[in-house]
Amino acid sequence: LPPVLGVVLLIVTLIAVWVVWGVVLFWDNPETFFFSSFWKAFKSVFVLMTTSNNPDVALPAYHVSRAYAIYFVPFLTLTQFLLLPLLLATVYNSYREGLKRDVLLICGHQKDLLAMVFD
Repeated sequence: LPPVLGVVLLIVTLIAVWVVWGVVLFWDNPETFFFSSFWKAFKSVFVLMTTSNNPDVALPAYHVSRAYAIYFVPFLTLTQFLLLPLLLATVYNSYREGLKRDVLLICGHQKDLLAMVFD
């Protein structure tokens, strides 16, 4: 299991748990149409994680009650300050390991070729 896949599975699991909580929390409220079904909520929360639609998802619920910020603020805090940097670090480490392997392979080939040419 590649490390990046493990982090992606962690993020998807967190989103799925948060979506279930959101669908249960906002189910009876017609103003929170982003949470009308599991898949619509999953898409909305996934995009919310990227903060490209940050106020659009939270504002309908926030207009109903400011207490709904308890749902959105921890999610954004977890994803923005813990999980997305973890994903970036994992991708960077995988890239660095691959680059190191390629550089060592190229250096080995250069040494072999130089030895072959000058011997």
